[in-house]
Amino acid sequence: MDETAILLLGGAVLLIIFVLVLEVYRVRCIKREAASSLGTASLGLASGSTLCESKDCIRCSKNKEILLNALTRLSFHASDYKFSKISTSRDLSSLKHDEISTVTFDIKASLKKLKDQNNRTSSDEFSAKHRNTDVSHPLVFKCSGLREQKIWCLDDFPGINLLEKNFTQIYLEFIHLYKSPLSETTQFWKTNHTSKGVWEVVMLVDQGRKTKAAELCPLTMSLIEQIPYFMRGNMFGNASFSVVHPGTEIAAHYGSTNCRVRCHLGLKIPTEAENCSLLVEGHPLHWDEGKSIFFNDAFLHSVNHRGPLGSGDRVVLMLDLWHPDISDTQRKVLDYAFSS
Repeated sequence: MDETAILLLGGAVLLIIFVLVLEVYRVRCIKREAASSLGTASLGLASGSTLCESKDCIRCSKNKEILLNALTRLSFHASDYKFSKISTSRDLSSLKHDEISTVTFDIKASLKKLKDQNNRTSSDEFSAKHRNTDVSHPLVFKCSGLREQKIWCLDDFPGINLLEKNFTQIYLEFIHLYKSPLSETTQFWKTNHTSKGVWEVVMLVDQGRKTKAAELCPLTMSLIEQIPYFMRGNMFGNASFSVVHPGTEIAAHYGSTNCRVRCHLGLKIPTEAENCSLLVEGHPLHWDEGKSIFFNDAFLHSVNHRGPLGSGDRVVLMLDLWHPDISDTQRKVLDYAFSS
C-alpha cells in the first residue's frame, strides 16, 4: 500500500471517529435538555429514587425514563440528517420528517404532562370531581389525533374472531398452565393481593417480549401472532391469562397509553355473571364465554367480582391491540421509539 493510500485511509478513519464523537455529544445534549425541562427530581434519578430494579418497566415510576429513551431514539431521525444514512433493525429511512416529528412532539407533550403532574401540589386535575371523563389519561404516553372512544367492538378489529373460533382450545391450554403442579409451571404465575380479594396473572407476552410461559401455550401463541392488530415487539404490548377470584375488587386505574385497545376473551365466567363486571368510566361491561370485549384502558377502569365463594373464577385471555386510528406508518415509528 503506497503512502497516498495510507494517508487517505487514515483520514477516513479520523473522519469516522470525529462523526461518532459528534453524535455522542449531540445525544447527550438532547438528554440533558430533556432532563433540564423535567427537573432532576421528576426524572426519578435523584438519590432516594423509587425506581424499581426491572429494566424498562412501565408499570412503575420509570415512566419518564421510558419517554426520554424514546425521545433519544427518535432524535437522530427528527434531525436534518439524511434518512438514507440510517441503519437500524427497524429502518425509518423511508418515512417523512413530519411523520417522525409528530410522534416526537407527542413524547415531549407527555414529558411536560409528567413534569406538571410532579410540580402540582394536589391531584385535583385527576380527581373524580374535576377530571374530564371523555378524555383518556394514560400514565406514560398519549398519542394525539386518536378517537377518544372508551368501548370498541369486534367489527373494529378484523381477524380477532380467530380467537373466538378457537376459544375452547385456548381454554384447554390455560387449564394445563393453571392446574399443573410442576414448579416449572407454577413459577410463571403472579398472585396479586388487593384490599379486597386476590387475582392471578401469567404473562405470555410481557412488554413486547415473549415469556417462557408462552412456550407452554403454542396454540394460543400461534393464534395471537396471526392477529394483525396485536402489538408485537412494543413495550406497550402484552398478552396474558388473568384469573380473578370471587370477592375481589381491582381498584380503578389508568393504562400506560391511549395507542392501544385492550381485548378480553372470556374463557371461564362465574355462574352469577351479573356480579362480575368491568367498569370503564362507569360503563359496565360483562364477559361471556367465547366472546371478546374491547376497551381503551387509558380511561379509568376497574374490575369487580362480587360473586360468593363457589361461584367460580373469572378467567380471560387479555391482549393489547393497536388503536384502529394508528396508521401503519405511525406503528412503525412507535415500534421503533418504544421497542422492547
